[in-house]
Order: sequence, then C-alpha cells, then structure tokens
Amino acid sequence: GELTNDYVVVGTDEKEFDYPSGEVLKTTAYQGTAGIKLGFFNKLLYSVKQQSFNLMVSGSIDSNSKIILHRNIIDRAKKIAPFLSYDDDPYAVVLDGKIYYIIDGYTSTQYYPYAQPFEGNAGLNYIRNSFKVIIDAYNGDVDYYVVDTKDPLVETYDKIFPDLFKPMSEMPEGFASHLRYPQTIFDIQAKMYGTYHTNQPDVFYNREDKWEIAKQIYEEEMREMESLYFTFKLPEEEKAEFVLSIPYTPNQKQNMLAFLVGRNDGENYGKLEIFQFPEDKTIIGPQQVEARISNNDVISRDLSLWDSRGSQVVRGNILTIPINNSILYIEPLYIRADSEKAIPEVKRIIASFNDKVVMRDNLEDALASLFGAQVAVPDKDIQPPVDPGTQTPVIADEDTKALIQRASQLYEDAQQALRSGSLSDYEKNINELGVILDRLEKSGNTGI
Repeated sequence: GELTNDYVVVGTDEKEFDYPSGEVLKTTAYQGTAGIKLGFFNKLLYSVKQQSFNLMVSGSIDSNSKIILHRNIIDRAKKIAPFLSYDDDPYAVVLDGKIYYIIDGYTSTQYYPYAQPFEGNAGLNYIRNSFKVIIDAYNGDVDYYVVDTKDPLVETYDKIFPDLFKPMSEMPEGFASHLRYPQTIFDIQAKMYGTYHTNQPDVFYNREDKWEIAKQIYEEEMREMESLYFTFKLPEEEKAEFVLSIPYTPNQKQNMLAFLVGRNDGENYGKLEIFQFPEDKTIIGPQQVEARISNNDVISRDLSLWDSRGSQVVRGNILTIPINNSILYIEPLYIRADSEKAIPEVKRIIASFNDKVVMRDNLEDALASLFGAQVAVPDKDIQPPVDPGTQTPVIADEDTKALIQRASQLYEDAQQALRSGSLSDYEKNINELGVILDRLEKSGNTGI
C-alpha cells in the first residue's frame, strides 16, 4: 500500500490475526510469492541491515521464512526505475478477486526546444503520461506498460532497458477499463490551455482572451477549483461516461465560458475535449454561485450559527454538472468539531440552478426545491397530459416525489458503489441519475 513503510517477515511459526468471529479470533498465514528466503547467511545480513537482533535469534523464523522489503508501492516503483517520474496519487482496483495498484508514470524534461516552461515545476516544459505501473498488492509483482508509443523518451528508455516495459497488448484483460486520465498532467494541460486556446496571433500576443481556472470557496478560502472525476453525459453523446473535468472563466471575470474534459472510457481514453457555452448566453460561474450562497439570508444565518459552539463549517468542492446549455451546481456542507482528529460530517446539501439557490438536508429535498412539481415522467413511452399554456408535461405531485426520491436513492447507491470500488455499479447509477436530472431540467418550472 501507500503507508506500508516497514519490512515484514512471513512464513514463521506465528499466525497473523485475520478477523474476529464471535469470541474466536481467526488467523491466517501469507501464501504469496513475495520475499527473500531467510537462511542463516541472509538472517545475518538483514539483522545488520535492519538493525534487528531479533531476526537472528527469533525461534519463530526458520528456513521457510521470508523477509518482504519495499512494501510502499511508490518506493517499490522508484527502486526499480528511479530515473522515471511517478504520480503521487496511485489508486487501487479490484480484478478477479485481487487488489492491484495502478500508478501513472511520466517522462518529462526541461530541454524541449521552443516550449514554454510550466510555472512552479523547476522549468519543466515537456511531460507525457507515457506509461502505467501495475502492482500486485499481495505478491508485489510490478509491471510497466507503455501507453504512449509516440513519446520519444519512453522509446529511448525502452531501448536502453529492453526488459522493463511491456506493450499495452500484453496488459491483462480487464485493466484497460480501470485506467484513468491522470489528474497531475491534466491540471498542467488545463492551465496552459487557458493561454494557448486561441489561434489568433495578435490576440495571443496581447493576452486578450486568456482563460482562468474557475474559483470556489473551499474550507472558507477562495481558491482555484480542483479538477474532479465525474460521470455525466457529454454534449451530443448518447450515454454518460467517466471524465475528468475543470471549468474556465474569462480573465478577471466570474462567468463560466467553457469546461475541459479528459475522457476515460473505451476508445475515447486519453482524449481531451473543450466545450464552450454559447457566446450569446451568460452562464454564472462557480465563484458567482459561491457569492450567492454567502449572500443568501437563510444560508448565511445557518452557517454563522453552526460555525460556533465548538464546531467548524467546511464548504466542500462545488460540483459542476452540465445540463444542456446550463450548469447544475451541487456543494456539500460539512460540520467538523474543533478537534485535530475530528471527522467532518455532511450536514447539508446546497444546490443551484440558474438564479435559484437552495440548501436542504439531502439531495432529494434540494432537487425537489429546485425543479418543483412539473417534471417529465420517467417512462418515455407514456404520453403525459400537457399544460395548454406552457405546452410542458404535467404529472401529479406524488409522481414528482417518487421521481425525486429515485434520484436521491441513485445518488446514495452511486456513492456506496464508489466506496466499495464497484465502478460498473457506480456508472450504472450515475447514468440513470443523469437521465432523471435531464428530464427534470427539460420540463420543470425552472424558467428555461
């Protein structure tokens, strides 16, 4: 894992605690292939190296015992190829009942000709996510796979170390669906694209159309938004997909004008796409929504009340969910006790759409407050009655409540699936949630 910084000795006479079963404590023993045999000579060497006399004299260690070193996955990868760069955010996946870690790897340099250095990265002016590292969490096996065959640096390393890298064709089936566009390189690209998106030399030279990463209030501080992984339906696509997204605002302005996405699913993996809102329509940005939240009399009063009496209000990351030519904003609100080890608890959900901002106990109530009673029926084959004045479908209040309750349940199911590592169930729930939200937007009394 990421915090396993100590060595362990396996294959000893002592059993490991596994799990409690009533009054009995179940034990287990390591059956994997990792480790170095601890014969007499190795016991002597590692007793000196690890400065542990117990390794030499312990009666539990025999000729079948093994010592496992470098269990921290980042440290393990760096020991193998220290000349490469690795992402700081590895992630675990479950495949065929086993846990694996995937680490994004980069080739980079500061000597690429005629390229602008990226600020804050020691002159870095070239970076590619050219390989992936997959580590078996049980046996510690490490495999490097080249995912960018057009990168000259990884091609050169492959020639120098012919046994290090494997082609993507040799990656076991199932891992490809777990690969994601890395956040580190996406943030660099998003920052640079804010300047380089224009194709007009005079506009570029004068920085007349520079885009900025949108800002939000996070933990009571105004800061640039963090790119986030979402599942939603992109414009002109038939179904929702897993993407990495960040919104843009114009230079020194707060309205939202575009968002950049990195795609992750199937053949679209690795593609970057920019989506711009119509120039004749003003879309409020995250910072403007944050201001509306702060200026709302009811919300600001409750925030002041909670942010006292030994507790602290924490405003979470604001989620930007595109619906047609507008944005649904959702921001979780946490309450944390004034203690270093206190765990934040979700207290309220704040939602905003167009000019309306609401704060409710849960997502269900927030959606109900935003979209009201006039919504599309969930079954597209049933033709609902139509309001003759507005020509919008009308359904009964109890059907509206059922639909919104379903949306809330889908959201909770999706979060549970994400916590348990089931991305397929997460995608399924989010896809259905997106359909419901789209119907709410299309026929709700929201003023669109």
